[in-house]
Amino acid sequence: MSSLGRIVEAWTDLISTFAIVFPTPPHSTHRLYTRGSM
Repeated sequence: MSSLGRIVEAWTDLISTFAIVFPTPPHSTHRLYTRGSM
């Protein structure tokens, strides 16, 4: 569980950084995040 939380945290941070460098529509990022969750 702890490792999963860390992965999610890192994934969220990665998305945030990526969004800053390459702005993308919110729905696109949300879709990727949902897919990663599953």
